[in-house]
Amino acid sequence: MLGRHLLGYLPVNLAQVIVGFGGVWALTRLLETGEYGQYAVIMAAMSFLHVPLFTWIEAGAARFYARAAARGETRSHFATLLAIYAAVALPASLILALITVFAPMPETMRMAFAFMAASILFRSLVKLVLESYRAEHRVRRYGLTETLNLLGGFGLGLAFIMFTPLRAAGPFAGLLCAAVVVLAFEAPKLIRRADAVPDWKRAKTYALYGLPISLSLILSHAVATSDRFLIAWILGDASVGVYSAGYALADRTIDVLFIWIGLAAAPLAITALEQGGRDKAREAARRNAMMMALVGAPAAIGLGLVADPLAAVMTGEAFRDQAARIIPWIAISGFLNGFMVYYLHEAFILAKRTRIIPLVMIAPAVLNVALNLILLPRMGVMGAVVATVAAYGLGAVLSGVMGRRYFPLPLPWGEFAKVGAACGVMALGVWLVPAFGAAFVTLLAKAVVGAVIYAAAIWAIDAGEIRALAGEIMPGRFGVKEAAA
Repeated sequence: MLGRHLLGYLPVNLAQVIVGFGGVWALTRLLETGEYGQYAVIMAAMSFLHVPLFTWIEAGAARFYARAAARGETRSHFATLLAIYAAVALPASLILALITVFAPMPETMRMAFAFMAASILFRSLVKLVLESYRAEHRVRRYGLTETLNLLGGFGLGLAFIMFTPLRAAGPFAGLLCAAVVVLAFEAPKLIRRADAVPDWKRAKTYALYGLPISLSLILSHAVATSDRFLIAWILGDASVGVYSAGYALADRTIDVLFIWIGLAAAPLAITALEQGGRDKAREAARRNAMMMALVGAPAAIGLGLVADPLAAVMTGEAFRDQAARIIPWIAISGFLNGFMVYYLHEAFILAKRTRIIPLVMIAPAVLNVALNLILLPRMGVMGAVVATVAAYGLGAVLSGVMGRRYFPLPLPWGEFAKVGAACGVMALGVWLVPAFGAAFVTLLAKAVVGAVIYAAAIWAIDAGEIRALAGEIMPGRFGVKEAAA
């Protein structure tokens, strides 16, 4: 089941890759370092605003659909979600408008903030639609909707930069327009499914479950993005731009992979728990952990090995040297963060003890800010890198230790060791590939060699039970029957 869902979510993952890599490649060429810094700061602000306002509603949509469907209460479920959204969106619109008009900021950033604020309101409604499709296991529908939304927003954002005076505001204008187009098709369907009276008792349940998740994500975003604000304050917008380019290349790559696995894995674990109990959920979680190791570990190690040619190919000249220094370390922090958020935090979600997650994330958030304040004046942007790795390392350890008290998730160390061995062989092969005259040729050669060696290694030792996974994706081959999948 996991293999087929991963295949179904592949188009979304590819769209995320295009947007992630394409955004860095294009924006570091279309925008100056200061403009890219302003864009990075507003993007960070977007995360901080969206999470407390709407993420908890989206979490309720994902977690409680299976239960509502089993009880024949889906209309009440959707009616309640829309009522909560309206109750939050109306005052939020007023507050965001006041911030846009009266907050002290440069006019170029004010325009970007205005488009960003509007996109939050529309994008959150799109997310309700998407989370509902994911909870229903309507993989193709989710994939089509989100892929068109991502690629449409990306393309329109580039067009706004190139053909209008919006500059740093262009990407946010693109996000807004894409969300409006998606809702033109999806909102009527959602409204029809909400043909019932909102249940405020149900809303309270969703809030008690989702608000702690939002708080934990705020703290997680504090680790991931507070450094942008601190760098801007201490070192200036240009330094934010240079740092953000390298950070985005590494972190976005790893994040896309974990999002891909999380899209497929989380609903399966929740369904397994609701229908089969804790043992079934633990088995689903074990497979999720192996998949995250199979995909995330070689990606993080590979990024570090190709940092120089990757930065040369993907960033503008003013960004390259610093980006190459940042990429290996942010790749490590990205893996730690991805495994923490998309696997270790599942212990609290499955146990419905989400209020513990914010408590776990307080110490990493405080550590990150403290280290940034101490190290930025002494080490420049590399101080932010050190702070990020240290904070995510602490967060992963605390999440693993605390999570075992509520829902002990499997940690298949034997399979992790096999993945580590395969990564070691891959790293040796990539290291032996010489540098060619053109950075793109070097990057391509190292990537192909690494991928081939890693694929051969994991297949030879069956790391992460890769043969069984391949049999799920293509039943009847690799000695695995469809019934067994």
